[in-house]
Formats: sequence, C-alpha cells, structure tokens
Amino acid sequence: MSNPTFSIILPTFNRAEYIGTAIESVLIQRHQDWELIIVDDGSTDDTRDIVDSFVDERISLISSSHNGVSSARNKGILAARGSYICFLDSDDVYFPDHLYQFDSFISKHPSTHIILRTGMIHLYHGREIKTGIYHHEKHGDPIHFILTHFSGIISYCIPKQFFEKFSFHEDLMYFEDTYLLVSLMLQHPFHQIPVYTCRAHAHALQVSSLAASQSNYQEHIENNILAIEQLFRNHELALKNRVPGSLKNKLLARKHLQYANALLLENRFRPSITTFRRSLLSTSLDILWHQLKFLIKLPVKLIFNYPKRAY
Repeated sequence: MSNPTFSIILPTFNRAEYIGTAIESVLIQRHQDWELIIVDDGSTDDTRDIVDSFVDERISLISSSHNGVSSARNKGILAARGSYICFLDSDDVYFPDHLYQFDSFISKHPSTHIILRTGMIHLYHGREIKTGIYHHEKHGDPIHFILTHFSGIISYCIPKQFFEKFSFHEDLMYFEDTYLLVSLMLQHPFHQIPVYTCRAHAHALQVSSLAASQSNYQEHIENNILAIEQLFRNHELALKNRVPGSLKNKLLARKHLQYANALLLENRFRPSITTFRRSLLSTSLDILWHQLKFLIKLPVKLIFNYPKRAY
C-alpha cells in the first residue's frame, strides 16, 4: 500500500460514545488519500469494539497504557506514513471538505512546506461559535494570533518532516498543543485557509471547569501556568521579536481569571479569590474588564448562589 498524503492522528481515552462519529467524519471526506491512526490511551470502555466495527484498511489502531493525550499523539506521529499530519479528537468531527481544502492548497504550491490551518467551530450548549480566522492586517504576527485565540489543533495540517525536531510535551497537562504550534511557527511559515472545516464540542474546551471541580485543582492550575512560563522561557529571544513584551503577563492573568471564575462556580470562594488576585499582574484593558466582571459576580454568587454550575 502506497503512502497516503495525510495521516490523521486520533487519540482517545474512554470516548466510546463519541468516537464512531469522529471516524465517520473521516470516512466521508471528499479527499480520500488518507490514513487514520487511532491511539487508544488505555481505554476501559467499549472503544476498541467501536473502532473494530469499521472495516477499512486505512484505519489502524495502536493500543497503549494510559499516558495522556500528548503521549498518544506522539505515538501516532511516529507511526504515520503520510506526508502531512492532521489531528482529530475522538469527540470532534471534520466536515467533508476538510482534507480537500488542504490538498487544494498543497496541489497549487507543491514545493512549499508550510503549516496550514482552516477555521474551527465550537459547539457550545447547542450553539455553533466560529473561532477566529487569521488575517495578517488584523492580527499581525501569526504567533500572536495563536497565543491569544483558541485555534484548536484539529484545524491544522503540518508537514510530517517538521516533527523530526518537535513533538508534544508529554509532561504538560495543558497548553501542549499551543506550545507545539508556537515552537513550530518560530521555525516555519504559516498560511490560513479562510474556510470552516471542522467542529469541536464544548466539553472538550472546559478544561478549567473540570479542574476546578477536582480536589487537586491547585496542581492543575500550576501545571497550566508552568506551561505558559516554560514556553516564554525556552523561546525568550525568538518571542521577543515576535510578540509584545506584555503578552506573557496578559496570558497568565487571563488563565488565572479563567480558573478563578471556574472555582467561583464551584462555590470554592477562598481559592477563587486567591487565584483572582494572581490575575492582577496584568493591567491591559480587556483583562481589567474581565477582572471587574469577576468582582461583580463574586457578591452575587456569595449571596444568591447564582449562577449555578451547568452540568
């Protein structure tokens, strides 16, 4: 069997309820020169049975012990035979033109090795919300765009040869996809295809809410903050010439605010206020606005227990 154009890496862990829909979205692609590598990260549900129900020689399954999504993606990349690497999570879907859009650009620029991205839609409580589409005139450096917009790893197509030097950081619980994308973009060009071709479900995006509901929430917060600090420390000189000097503190403040709001929703008032105070390291106007909103929500939550957590 000849090597395909695209290798799609799909990590999964106990997502038997969703993975069938994700696989079906690959099978109906307009562009059919692909392989789908599913990496089961130690599932204990019916994931394997669901995968085995799809009979297609282009679909392969790698089973491993539970080591996290970054480890699973790295295993998939190592096994990939395609010229380009794409990603899909087990609860998300490609629209039929997803691979076709990438292939159309590649066919028109066969000698160009470049990171490609399409647009991604969030499905949030039944509403479809479009993520940002990068425009140079509006956003400036694409690295600034990646760091300030949730762009989603499933919307990217990356030449496999770029992974000879880079991989997902397996010691990071969060921010691992953004960390990788920024590292790659510091070395390679980027192009935005202004078409929406994939959809991510909201429950895959509510990381801070999930962490806030757990007893070791502080560990989750610290790992997320550490990832941002590590990125700016390891790429200090390169980022200095690409993004504003205040961006690091802005990202840290935004992340602390995100967790502060999640903790507040869980009625964990003391850690919520402590986490909020750590957001005060940034004074940008948009951060100040969100800080003000938190201060308004705090007494409302204390007195009326509103809003309640959405399950």
